[in-house]
Amino acid sequence: MEILIICLASLIAALVVFIAIRSRKITITDWLLLAVSEAERQLGSGTGQQKLKKVYLWFTERFPVASYFVSFDIFSAWVDKALEIMERILESKENCNGEN
Repeated sequence: MEILIICLASLIAALVVFIAIRSRKITITDWLLLAVSEAERQLGSGTGQQKLKKVYLWFTERFPVASYFVSFDIFSAWVDKALEIMERILESKENCNGEN
């Protein structure tokens, strides 16, 4: 009976953390845009793996609970998505500047 209660409590705790992570995903996405920009500024181009590791380290410091449940592979995919968003933002800016 005690094992069942412990398992149930663990499951509930994991569910609460998962819901918290999902609700903070927008916050994490916004933060990732800033973090990849800062890593690019600090390390420059051609240092992709170094930047990824640096941003991951920052992530584990900024979001310690989320980093416990998010694998490096998932985090890497999030960074790829943030880079795609960043690229679209830069293209949009360039298009706006080109029209003036």
